[in-house]
This record gives sequence, structure tokens and C-alpha cells, in this order.
Amino acid sequence: MADMSYGWSGNLGFKMPKNWAFDQFVKYPIGGTPIDQVAASGKDSGTKYFSPGTENTISVSDALDNIRKNLGNKFAVDLNKTITISNGPALKVTLTATDSFSEVGSSPVFTISNGKLNSANITNWLANTYGLKPEKLGIVVNGAGTLVESSKITAGNISVKVSANSNDEYKLSFICNVIKEEDKLLDNELSLIIDMTIKPLPFLNGIPNLNVNLSAENAGRTVVLIGIAALALVIMGNPELLPVAIAAI
Repeated sequence: MADMSYGWSGNLGFKMPKNWAFDQFVKYPIGGTPIDQVAASGKDSGTKYFSPGTENTISVSDALDNIRKNLGNKFAVDLNKTITISNGPALKVTLTATDSFSEVGSSPVFTISNGKLNSANITNWLANTYGLKPEKLGIVVNGAGTLVESSKITAGNISVKVSANSNDEYKLSFICNVIKEEDKLLDNELSLIIDMTIKPLPFLNGIPNLNVNLSAENAGRTVVLIGIAALALVIMGNPELLPVAIAAI
């Protein structure tokens, strides 16, 4: 029990408790430095040593190995390497693992906490930003949540980024920064990035009952639409069904 506030409040008139341990009863300056004059009753002798608790940690390489195993070794990516999951004439899907956190995308940051991804937040953001129907987003958003749970990433964040290059290619990126794997704190940074590179126009012209003009106004929506369909099929392991999936969305 301590009574340590004389310097500012005069203790507000409170009486000292009977079981007091420390008392600051005056403060005065020495050479411009304020010094507390403190008494000790002996009830608390304090401590001379401090032993910090140890956090349960895991190396980045072991965490990545666990993630691969937890996902059934479907994505055999190594640290600071990129693997190609699918490479068709109009769509390329890659997975990259890096030992540094990637910058977040254009979306809000969606938190992974206790191994759970808030699917509702992602669904609402995609629906509000790109005008997509929430019920059509369920398969990919819920699938992403299942992927996070299966990988046993217990803490981290996910963001989404849409970009374009000079070759008329559009890219949709899903960025996952991993902080904990199986409740173990990583000893360094780890990012998993799924990139979907799309050449939309010739591809979309071949899809029945789909009329999309890639103007500046709707390019982002189109890329996200294709990317969502692609990610859903990657999760299910059927990327060859992409044209059918886009038409369904």
C-alpha cells in the first residue's frame, strides 16, 4: 500500500492506511531536478532482480513448414520463393512467402484473432466497395476463413490490393501477415501473398452471357470479380473452372 501523490494533490486529505509500505511526503528540487523524499515502513522490501517471462516462440521456417503441413502440403512454397499455382492464357495465380511483412493493400486491415478471420467484415467491404452481392461472396470469403483456420494461423492480418501494369495486366493480391502460428509467436516477420494476374479483355469476351467493358470506372470491380472467382477455385482446387465461376458471380 502506498501514498505517493503529495507533490500534486496534497493526498486530497486522505489518511495513511495502517498497512502502508511507502510514503512520498515531500518533493523538492536539487539543481533543478525534482527529488521525492520517500519513507518505507518495511512491509514491502521491494525487489532487486526481475526475470521476464518467456514467450512461446517459433522460427519463421518452422511456422511456414507447419502451415504447409496443416494445409495438406497443397502449397509447397519455401521462404522468399514464389510458386505458380495456376497459369492459363488469361490468368496466373502465384503464392509467395517472404520473411518481412508486406505493405497492406488498398483495403482495410482485417484481423486474424484466435485463429479466426472476421468474414462478415470482408464481405461487407467487398460488397460496399465493388457493388458485389454479399450472397455471391460467401463461398470465397468463408473459404478464406476456413483456409486460415486450417493453416492454424492464430494471429495476424489480411488485406487486399488491386493494381495494374503497363502491359494491360491487372493484379489482385491477398496479403496475409502472420504473427502467430499455433499460438506461438514468430521470431521474425512472415508474409504470405496470393497474386492473381489477369488479362481481362480477351478472357472475358470468351465467357457466355457476360458483357463487361474494362473502362477506368469498372476495371477495379472486374478485377476483383475475377480474382474472387479464382481464389474460390484455388481454395477448392479447381482453377480450370474459372470461366463458369465468373459467370455465376
